[in-house]
Amino acid sequence: MLGFLKKAQCREHLKLVYQNSHAVNYIAAFDAELASTVSAQTQAVQATWVPGELLEPDHALLVLKANKALRKAYDQTPGRFTKSFDDEYQPLLGWKKYYDEFV
Repeated sequence: MLGFLKKAQCREHLKLVYQNSHAVNYIAAFDAELASTVSAQTQAVQATWVPGELLEPDHALLVLKANKALRKAYDQTPGRFTKSFDDEYQPLLGWKKYYDEFV
């Protein structure tokens, strides 16, 4: 894989894992079952994954599906009126600083 494509994919994996691990706490108040499932999946992925490297294909698919489910659940909560999912779940100092730590 070309270097810049691999870097972009690494960044996307970092973003998905970050968002999933942070969104489950809020979503738990509205859908505890989904939050519990996603939390367990995210912890399993984080246990075997080295940030800055690509996720295994099956883990990447799992994290992507979980992120989609969290986004769908978020869109059913009152939080959607104040911030979008992406605005709510981003690092305090921004994605650039976050990515620079790992990639």
